[in-house]
Amino acid sequence: MAIWLLRYWRGLAGHGRSHPRYVEFDPATLPDVWDTCFVIGHDGNGGVLNHVGPALHGVEIANTPQARLADVRPGSVLHGLLDRAELVAARGVPVLFRGVLATPARHLFRSVGLPFGDPAAGVQQVVCAVGFRSPSVRTA
Repeated sequence: MAIWLLRYWRGLAGHGRSHPRYVEFDPATLPDVWDTCFVIGHDGNGGVLNHVGPALHGVEIANTPQARLADVRPGSVLHGLLDRAELVAARGVPVLFRGVLATPARHLFRSVGLPFGDPAAGVQQVVCAVGFRSPSVRTA
């Protein structure tokens, strides 16, 4: 998932641009991935959630029509990835992440964060695709 999405992003950016504009992004081209994506918009006053995939609703975020950063459940995988999305915005380059989030369930995750925006204005959106699972508990 992460590598495919990164290739798609690079194709949109083309040569000579640091990142593509968000209007060039077409979620219909990645229906299997879009359900596990979230998009943070940056307006200079912190981020707002412009999209939260249905796979993240109920588990990762409260079921609200207008998702806000404050709606993200503390300790969730999505909550743990918000800081990483900010890193993508600050660097202005794609960043791949994987590891174990220190939540009670110790979620294993793999994610990619992709910057979008007008090259003159900088990064205005970050699209993150999240793949995660809780490891099975083994007993002796």
